[in-house]
Amino acid sequence: MSRNDLIDRVIYSHYLEQLYSTALGRVDKLISILIFIFGSAIVLQANTFVFGVLIAALTAIQSTCQFGKKSGEAKRKAFDYQKLFTIESKYDDSDLVDRILEIEASDSTPWYSLSPIATLKAQIKMGVEDKYLEKLNWKTKLLRVLCG
Repeated sequence: MSRNDLIDRVIYSHYLEQLYSTALGRVDKLISILIFIFGSAIVLQANTFVFGVLIAALTAIQSTCQFGKKSGEAKRKAFDYQKLFTIESKYDDSDLVDRILEIEASDSTPWYSLSPIATLKAQIKMGVEDKYLEKLNWKTKLLRVLCG
């Protein structure tokens, strides 16, 4: 594996973790806002049973999936990759591989649908010509807008 391949891998991983962090953070905030809105509906005595069930379901989802916690972990990983990219010149190839493997050992498992977006962002960062850039379908473009 060449040094450029290693750097590509670091940049791709950085963007993938960054996108995952943003997506999970937004899901967590959306659930929190919905819980607040449904709680307000209960205070106004608007069909308390339905809104109570919705609040319980959203709270269970939020507690079980822990979107906020996973978002923070992914953000820290994105920072680790960015830091490695910044100081990669002080490592020789074998040390760089070791450092990449060390960081990857505790990687999260981001959504597969974020992969083409991370690939595109990495290609743009590496200066790939427009005609060779990853092509996104309309669903992935929508996800790209939602994830930042």
